[in-house]
Amino acid sequence: MLKVSAAALAISFCTACQLYAASCETIISRQVTQAILGENPRAGLETYLTKKLSKPRYFEDGKCTGPAKDLKLYPGVPYHDCSYEHGGLHGWARVAIIHPAILASWIDNACRSRGAKCIAGVTAYSWCSNQLSFPIAANIIEPGSAGGGSDAGSHNFIFLHGITVPRPAWIGATQDLDAAVQAKNLAPLSDVEEPTALTSQVARPAGIRREIYSEFAPEPKLTNIGTSCPIADRNPEWFDAARKSLLDAWGKPQNIMFDALAKALEDGKSPGKVSCSP
Repeated sequence: MLKVSAAALAISFCTACQLYAASCETIISRQVTQAILGENPRAGLETYLTKKLSKPRYFEDGKCTGPAKDLKLYPGVPYHDCSYEHGGLHGWARVAIIHPAILASWIDNACRSRGAKCIAGVTAYSWCSNQLSFPIAANIIEPGSAGGGSDAGSHNFIFLHGITVPRPAWIGATQDLDAAVQAKNLAPLSDVEEPTALTSQVARPAGIRREIYSEFAPEPKLTNIGTSCPIADRNPEWFDAARKSLLDAWGKPQNIMFDALAKALEDGKSPGKVSCSP
């Protein structure tokens, strides 16, 4: 019998993830390039994103509440709560509702001096990274390989303030837990400003890690956010950076997370997760 090591399997799954991301980005980039032809690229991008978001993203493709704006840590930001099913598991997600016009404005502003290639690249990267989503408190069901594991099956990934957090004891990695139970546990976390849990590397919707924010985001920005590696140095203030970037940008043309993403891509730097040595 052929024996395959766990390391080899992990490499295989990671390679598959990279190939998917590359394929996705190629397709989206090509579509956006066509959409923004003409005298008003921002309007073309808004039209493209409006069509893209007219279909519910899978974590919103279920039973969702009407929009509300009553979260104390997100004043004025609309959100909805969605119960959904994906990959054989049930999930619950409280997600910010970001209008396509706002997203288009953030991306266009970040790329103002960089042209169509930048707009296409930023849109493709962020869409393929997370579908331009900001989970306020959520269980986003994804393949296990999305978290760096070696399992392509569906896993529960818990998000808070746009960032993945360690999975709590009340839900297993592949446990199919009733969405109402998830809501009871997750909803109160929306009001927890700076959780003690170590954060993951990447903040949505731009999909960038701490180092990209620190190096490329314009001022004002937070400084004491830690580093991606080693894991113990991941400061929870990264939650604040992600949340405050969204709040500061709400209703405005600039989001410094997207500014940082545009500059990083222009410099040829990978903005997403990096591997930490044991």
